[in-house]
Amino acid sequence: MSSLRNIPYTLSKVKGFKVQACGYLDYILDENTTGNYIVGLKTKCGVNTHCVSIDCDNRLIYDCMENHVLVLNRKTLDHCVGD
Repeated sequence: MSSLRNIPYTLSKVKGFKVQACGYLDYILDENTTGNYIVGLKTKCGVNTHCVSIDCDNRLIYDCMENHVLVLNRKTLDHCVGD
């Protein structure tokens, strides 16, 4: 755990974040969305699987369960969830 002290980033919950006129999935997949997000994944049955990091600027998914970076699209998100 001592190695975490040297990380130059702070994780925090985003309060008051609202997605209007679409759901979170549509928002993340929208090509106009920018930024980096930590996303908790759930199956269609509502079961939590794990978290991934999504880089909307470069259209990439960082998933600790994968050996390489994934391209951000619906198919790869479904793969990460396990659906």
